[in-house]
Amino acid sequence: MKKILFLLTAISFILYACKETITVAPKSADKQILTFKINNVTEESNTVDQTSRNIRIVVAPKTDRKALIPSITVSAKATISPATGIAQDFTNPVKYTVTAEDGTSQIYTVVVDVKMSSEKAITEFKFSGLNPEVKATITGLNIEATVPSTTDLKTLVPTIILSAGATVSPESGKAQDFTTSPVKYTVTAEDGTKQDYLVKITIAKSTEKQITEFRLAGLNPDVLGAIDQITGNITLTVPFGTNLKTLVPTIKLSTLATVSPLSGVNQDFTNPVTYTVKAEDGTTKVYKVFISIPGEDLQTLFVGNDNGDFYAINPKTGNQQWSVNVDGNPIRCNATCYKGLVIVTAVTGTFAYDVKTGEKKWGFKTGASIVGAYSSGTQWLSSSPMVSNGTVYFGSFDKKVYALDALTGTKTWEYTTGSGIKSSPTVVNNVVYVGSNDKKMYAFDAKTGAKKWEYLSKDFVGSSPAVVNNVVYGADEAGEIFALNATSGVKIWGYSTGTGIRSSPTLNTPYSFLIIGCGDGKIYAIDVKTGLLKWKYQTLSSIYSSPFTEAGSIYSGDAWMYAINVGDGTKLWNNTSVGVVNGLMVTSGVLYVCGNNKKVYCLDPDNGSGVKWVFDTSDILYSTPTMLTTYGNVFHGSISGNEQ
Repeated sequence: MKKILFLLTAISFILYACKETITVAPKSADKQILTFKINNVTEESNTVDQTSRNIRIVVAPKTDRKALIPSITVSAKATISPATGIAQDFTNPVKYTVTAEDGTSQIYTVVVDVKMSSEKAITEFKFSGLNPEVKATITGLNIEATVPSTTDLKTLVPTIILSAGATVSPESGKAQDFTTSPVKYTVTAEDGTKQDYLVKITIAKSTEKQITEFRLAGLNPDVLGAIDQITGNITLTVPFGTNLKTLVPTIKLSTLATVSPLSGVNQDFTNPVTYTVKAEDGTTKVYKVFISIPGEDLQTLFVGNDNGDFYAINPKTGNQQWSVNVDGNPIRCNATCYKGLVIVTAVTGTFAYDVKTGEKKWGFKTGASIVGAYSSGTQWLSSSPMVSNGTVYFGSFDKKVYALDALTGTKTWEYTTGSGIKSSPTVVNNVVYVGSNDKKMYAFDAKTGAKKWEYLSKDFVGSSPAVVNNVVYGADEAGEIFALNATSGVKIWGYSTGTGIRSSPTLNTPYSFLIIGCGDGKIYAIDVKTGLLKWKYQTLSSIYSSPFTEAGSIYSGDAWMYAINVGDGTKLWNNTSVGVVNGLMVTSGVLYVCGNNKKVYCLDPDNGSGVKWVFDTSDILYSTPTMLTTYGNVFHGSISGNEQ
């Protein structure tokens, strides 16, 4: 019993000895944002102010603040709203609430600022108002540009592209005087830092290199040269008895250009003289000056009749030098010359003869007649040969355009159109232009015969094209005169006469008027730029011959011969004694006329009378005259009416 009591007493003592007080800890009141980082951008600085509970973070320039993802740490047992890792728009300050364990809370204001950019570069400097636009070259802090020679440096307006947020002074789009270089432009970045650029503008050296006037002032009266800026040929006719070895020309040039030989220096013009004009930029253009005395430089006049007789005539006396019969077939074209050969087409083909003796050198026969008939059945016209770069081009009524070696007659290429060809080819810049009875005008590569384009007109195109300043002028049997882009064949304008046109267009020397005869008996002058009528002149009957322009006058004919003022279309004179005019040409102050009365007339172009000589060919003349000079130059009133 005592043992039991002792055991209970011991247990009670142990239990009493182990007893202690258990106290429950209070809940935490900590509620701080310890760190606040932006995960997806570069931070420039980060400040957490526990006193003001403001957090300011500066991020890199150009940062988009609309979708930043923060990573946030807070006091132990505290929570935060919005939560960490949630994308926020920090364009404006964002409030974050931190709640402690004990339920108390405090608010932090988070401000994210984008650091101002220090970029202050000019990335582009250009002049959009110039044609073409000029962009400057930027090298470091130096900007340089070269503008056209005609630019006024006092009023240039630059367009300037800058780094984002930067500004520039002087402003972009503001006129600036660049006559004194360089001009300083100061670029200011967003952060206020600055950077200076020096802009230097240079005027390009002029490319102009034209002879604008060539005058022989020592003669009485002065003689002014006719300047063809396309070919570079300058032609003058001086009075009989002038000494060609002692002429002193006065030459006017493009601004800043120079010429060799010099203006005012004596020259021997017995043979053509070459003048080289140099532009300010060093590029050059060559002119060739031809000075003639009426009747002294002419060598041979060539004409053919409807019996196939082809004549070489002394142009000063009208005496026959030689004659041949060309395959017994009518000749209804103008001839041309090349390196001692005279080349002519007849009904059956194209033939070449020695210009001095008439000896036949070669012949090329086509697959069908070269001469084609109009709807009336009259066989009137045939395609005339044209020589360019050693190749002779012509069309035939076998529907083909031919290219032959001019010296041998060997065929280079041929192209088949949709119908017979009466039109004579015109060759400009290695392109052959010719019309066809399939109602089309064609353009071919002169070397290969590859077709460049075709233009569909309203009716067949027997008229031959004139090509000037990249424009092709033609006409068709429907009576439409048209202008086409020479590169593309796209129509520029059209003018309708209402009556079929078989004459071919020619242009006056300044290339401002297109002149053409029409079946309605009128000669039309059309503005080459607009296609509008300038004037028209009523003749006696239908005009089939091609007009010829010379020194401000137009020469044409039907049953009469006419001279018309090119400026206003008024009649200068007419001649009723030469018969029906089928072809004519003016050169070296002499007018040559071929007609139905089988005769060639040599007349004074100033009055249409003053017959110098008459040559009887014994058959009708449908061809136009061709002249070969002692200089080797070839002139003909081509089927297009232009002197070649």
